[in-house]
Amino acid sequence: PSLLPSPPSISSGINAEYGGTTKKRAQAKTEVDNLKKKVDKYYNQYPIPIEKYKSAVKLHKEASEKHTKVNENLLNDLRCISKGKYDFFEPCLESLLLAQLTYYKRIWKILEPAIHEVESMETLSTAANMERLRSLSIVTNPQNNLKARMMSRKFVKALPPPSSTV
Repeated sequence: PSLLPSPPSISSGINAEYGGTTKKRAQAKTEVDNLKKKVDKYYNQYPIPIEKYKSAVKLHKEASEKHTKVNENLLNDLRCISKGKYDFFEPCLESLLLAQLTYYKRIWKILEPAIHEVESMETLSTAANMERLRSLSIVTNPQNNLKARMMSRKFVKALPPPSSTV
């Protein structure tokens, strides 16, 4: 789905006019091609029918000029249409971006205090959770853990070796 509106009256008028001009150009092109074939046919005949050949060349030249004229008009019209589309698109895009900017500014103003409140609550709850963990007996200071490990090793070394009575 398109985010930008397009007035149906403008696009339908442009498409109808463009379609008609395109058909005229295609007809002119087929006419030029047919006359080119006719000129080639007369040129390849022996003896060349000079009157028919001259009239075919004249018709071919007129048809090619007509095709060139129609093609140039169509290209000029398409340039104007595309420029008009850009002229239509630019203000729509600008207004869309301004609307989005205004929306997000309003949302930020509304939610900013709540965001700061949530952040402060998170830091408080994190600190409280850390205190609870520290208060547990299984969690001790890393230095104490090291001392406890050293003591257990010394204790193990001080024990007499197991008696080997079989």
